[in-house]
Amino acid sequence: MNQTLLSEIKSIIEDNLDDHQLTVEKLSRKAAISKPQLYRQLMANGGLSANKLITHLRIVKAKALLRNCNQQVSTIAYQTGFSDPNYFSKVFKKKVGMRPGEFRKFDFGFRPQTNALNGI
Repeated sequence: MNQTLLSEIKSIIEDNLDDHQLTVEKLSRKAAISKPQLYRQLMANGGLSANKLITHLRIVKAKALLRNCNQQVSTIAYQTGFSDPNYFSKVFKKKVGMRPGEFRKFDFGFRPQTNALNGI
């Protein structure tokens, strides 16, 4: 797969992460390639199907949000394209090894600030 196409596909996914209805069909349409071609290209480049890549990028974004903001886990679930916070927690635990709330506490002892002016 050429890197330009891979970058475009990742960009499309990242631009639509909050869309819980982002499907392989939508992704292939936006990337202007067929579903079978999308699958072949992604598998040849890293062994991830489109669905797995979408989930991977959603989890990456969720981890960043959990580290850097004080939003509720359910809000982060919706922002990363999960329509059900419980399902988000289940997928997150399967991929990361702990629930989102545990990750937030465990990850470098992060405690979200409630006031942006704290410490000034």
